[in-house]
Amino acid sequence: MKASFVIYTKPNCCLCLEAKKVLRKAQESVAFEFVEQDILADWELYQQYKEAIPVLMNGKEEWFRLRFSSAEFVKKFKAAGC
Repeated sequence: MKASFVIYTKPNCCLCLEAKKVLRKAQESVAFEFVEQDILADWELYQQYKEAIPVLMNGKEEWFRLRFSSAEFVKKFKAAGC
């Protein structure tokens, strides 16, 4: 079973687009899936994150916020034994 992540985003977010590219690049090295969740569709998420996106979640654990690289993701992924 592949590990699964959620990335909190919103429309017209340049950092969010960059983060999704980073995740797709990381998928070349390790097997995982990710789904995008628009914080504007969930008032509680919007109140929690507003401008502090993207946020990458592994279950209930926040892995990254704003900027991260594919190398950082892969390192953390392997260290977590995903």
